[in-house]
Amino acid sequence: MIDLNELKAPVTEIYVDTVQGEGQSIGKLCSFIRYTGCNRSCNFCDSRHTWKPGEIQTSKWSVRAQIDFLMQGQARRLIITGGEPLLHQDKPYFQELIKQLSNKGWSFEIETEGTNAPNAFLCNAVHVGLLQFNVSPKLKLAGMGDLSEEYARVLPTWKSATSLSQFFLNRAIFKFVVNVEEDVQEAFALLKKAIPNHNEDLVRNQIYLMPEGETREKQLEKLSIVLDLAIKYGVNFSPRLHVLRWDNKKAV
Repeated sequence: MIDLNELKAPVTEIYVDTVQGEGQSIGKLCSFIRYTGCNRSCNFCDSRHTWKPGEIQTSKWSVRAQIDFLMQGQARRLIITGGEPLLHQDKPYFQELIKQLSNKGWSFEIETEGTNAPNAFLCNAVHVGLLQFNVSPKLKLAGMGDLSEEYARVLPTWKSATSLSQFFLNRAIFKFVVNVEEDVQEAFALLKKAIPNHNEDLVRNQIYLMPEGETREKQLEKLSIVLDLAIKYGVNFSPRLHVLRWDNKKAV
């Protein structure tokens, strides 16, 4: 029998009863858990305290402690983020948290940058309607060069019971942080390379453009520009409600 007190995870932040700040579920009541660690180093990252040496904030939370804390809130939707949460997907503490909470009526969203393919456990959670992926591929704007070839290698390895394109169209969204029109064109080119032969009209419905900016001031500065680009290219626009509401404050 699994001892939930013995399974411990590296947690940077955990909190209850806020709202999803961006993407398809924007505004929905939820709770968050932010795991420590990331395989990227985006220059606009607002969660450097999960991965950057000298700034990392982390503590060990048992699965039992996580469940007890989360159940104090009203929300029954959990946003699992980081850092990069899929670095933890094969760990017993990660899977057991989802198993235990799903038995209590919870649903889940995982925020990921897309180059860590989900394992069979998570794909099954998707297929039974418990889980949605919010995929945020990194453009050149993130300061790590052209990653399109890497996405072209990894995104096709995401498995599903249906076709690859249907997996993404029905069970995932794509969020792109952009500033200018060239960024939007780069995003379309990346998806075309990574998911060949897809129906562009259908994929557009899964794309969300978001303004780059870690502060309220920067978000407001770029909001109208990115909104107009979303309209021009026929895709969705998402503000970042948590930044507009709380600026760059953490743990909210």
